[in-house]
Amino acid sequence: MNSWVHMPRASDEYQYYKMLSGNYEAFGYVKMGTLSAFLSRTSAISNIEGCKTAIPHFKKARAIYNLIGMKDKASQMDIKISLASKVIQSVNNPALIYSESSTELSSISEITGSTYENNMKTSGISSEATILSTTLTRTIEAERLATKLSAVSRRVHGPEHKVTINTDKFLIQCKERYVIVLPDRKVFQALRYANDGEICVVTGPITMPRKVDEERTHRVESNLIVPAVRCAVICHGLVSASHLNGQLGEVKDLKQIETGIRLAVHFEKKGAKSALVKPENLRIAFEIPQVVLSSVMEKK
Repeated sequence: MNSWVHMPRASDEYQYYKMLSGNYEAFGYVKMGTLSAFLSRTSAISNIEGCKTAIPHFKKARAIYNLIGMKDKASQMDIKISLASKVIQSVNNPALIYSESSTELSSISEITGSTYENNMKTSGISSEATILSTTLTRTIEAERLATKLSAVSRRVHGPEHKVTINTDKFLIQCKERYVIVLPDRKVFQALRYANDGEICVVTGPITMPRKVDEERTHRVESNLIVPAVRCAVICHGLVSASHLNGQLGEVKDLKQIETGIRLAVHFEKKGAKSALVKPENLRIAFEIPQVVLSSVMEKK
């Protein structure tokens, strides 16, 4: 059948080859690449190796799409390869993973988010497709979703099912909180507060690939902790914007300005505008309060 690609494009052989290659073979490579890159990602650190695995799949799909003239699909593969490559390029500087412009990786969130919404509508909350497409970069939403879906998968599929196991792993990753410790700006995983919040207990420093056995637990003054990108936080101690105190949000970007570091925080509260906040006015939200996610989910 490989020779059919060289036959006239109007021929049945060519059209059959195009259907099999585009709708099945290339599509399969796209899905394998997407799963490799995004299935276990909430922490960008865990995504490095996944992206390395994903790129060859995306390249194979791109080659097929180019071969059969599906240029739009090939261009989509270029975008996926570029996004995955940007993640890999951050390997030499762990802090960059948590201070990248959020616009570059927002496309990843859109890809996975739209996949989840589509699966919700077509298959329902308890389907494998829906549960496996919960890889969102929005930390707060992802953790709430993973908590609910973990319970659903456990009830529907059982605790030993591969989907339940993967969902539980994803939930654990959703609960991870990463920070940058000053003055060295090394990345650590925050575990909890101590001494009424004056101390933050962290583990690390984190290297890539991550070597958990070599990490150590440290007690660091909280004023030396900078929540990393995608870290869930709560505002406190604000004077000029006191209405934001107690508001839950997540860090979307780190900015270095003349007067110091500012964190771009997107708030969960509907209608609340994003704000640049000093690190000392943010506390890490280790626990995310559970709420009704959406009317769609409740119907399911």
